[in-house]
Amino acid sequence: MFSSIRRASFAVIAAGFVATPAFATPIDGAFEARTSRVELADLDLRRDDDVKRLQSRIRFAATHVCGRIGRTSLSQAAKIQSCRHDALTSARRHADEIVVAVRAGKDQRLAVRESLRVIAR
Repeated sequence: MFSSIRRASFAVIAAGFVATPAFATPIDGAFEARTSRVELADLDLRRDDDVKRLQSRIRFAATHVCGRIGRTSLSQAAKIQSCRHDALTSARRHADEIVVAVRAGKDQRLAVRESLRVIAR
């Protein structure tokens, strides 16, 4: 039984992150929120290389939820850039808190109980 759970866990971890769209609409219907979950369980956040991997996953997730700047209007490009900035700032702050906790000796399994979410509004 443990090996089947381990294989299932590995399948999720191997993906790096799992995008899960979530929609939130305030009363006035002004925005749609999108989220992307960044998996941390396969990383040892005591190691600088794994923290760099985490930062790379966060950047990828921010691009996923906010979009890419390509052939878009200047106003759309500004919205995408603002979205990415806000999403990265929030996610990096949370990631830094987790890394500090792990490096201060907190059990990493407890520190990463919930995966990190990158949220775009």
